[in-house]
Amino acid sequence: MTTQTIDVPSGVAPGVAQNNLFFAWFAGSLASCGAVTFTNPVEVVKTRLQLQGELAKATPGVERAYHNVAQAFWAIGKNEGLWGLQKGLGPGYMYQIMLNGTRLGFYEPVKNALYTGATGSTSRGQAPIMALNVAAGGLCGVAGAALGSPFFLVKTRMQSASKFAAVGHQHNYTSSIDGLR
Repeated sequence: MTTQTIDVPSGVAPGVAQNNLFFAWFAGSLASCGAVTFTNPVEVVKTRLQLQGELAKATPGVERAYHNVAQAFWAIGKNEGLWGLQKGLGPGYMYQIMLNGTRLGFYEPVKNALYTGATGSTSRGQAPIMALNVAAGGLCGVAGAALGSPFFLVKTRMQSASKFAAVGHQHNYTSSIDGLR
């Protein structure tokens, strides 16, 4: 009887292996949620500037509430506070969990399933087969995008909502769940 050893990263409990599906999904989700915590204010500003630009094209002569990125940060922070700069963070987390948790967490298991189906064994110890790697990435990417898309829509609508400087149609959701209804 042979046993297979799996290298476990330092800091990971011995019972939690690298190839554990939940661990991979959780790690991908946690990493992307950490990143979105810091990038969400930039997305709020970007979304409002984009909507304002579209509105200006559609109706010339409309007064602009935001003149540049720095002034938009200042105006949103001053008039809506820190929570105004973090609008849409809840659905942003859910979007990242669904998109990146799925893409990063399920890639290895899907790749191994494709290798097993095509060659009879997992990808471990085999020369890479580009078509199977691309197929695994594509399947996980499509699944992540499909799962994350509704949350991206709600996030963007929440980020664009403002009582201070309403740009375009306002979706005043009371929560992420309200946005998904």
